[in-house]
Amino acid sequence: EFNLTMGECFMQLGKFKDATLYFLAAVQAKPKNAKGWEALIRALYQSKQFAEAEKQLILAELSLGIKPVLSYYRSAVLLNKGKLQEGLLLLEQTLEKSPKQLKHFLSLFPSSVKFPQVVELILKFKRRKRI
Repeated sequence: EFNLTMGECFMQLGKFKDATLYFLAAVQAKPKNAKGWEALIRALYQSKQFAEAEKQLILAELSLGIKPVLSYYRSAVLLNKGKLQEGLLLLEQTLEKSPKQLKHFLSLFPSSVKFPQVVELILKFKRRKRI
């Protein structure tokens, strides 16, 4: 709890690298704690460490299994790494499985709405009234 709280404090201050250290400690202490993994990925993403975020996502999935929030985070990371097709495919698959958790993707990557393909995918699922 201490590491998560300290990490969140550093996130609020915009000190993402410091936050990452606390979140890493939290994950190492409790590898089955989903909140720790989510926080770690957010901190890495915010500090634009996309390659490291992708590595940690793999470790998170090994520890927790495939979770929709992690899939949304992975799609955001892939899109930021320039892997457009892979990121869009994963986003679409995750929208099909868990459309109501799209908020995780949008809160992590609000500028994703600048990608016409992302907007098209979201609208496709909104039309189906699944979101």
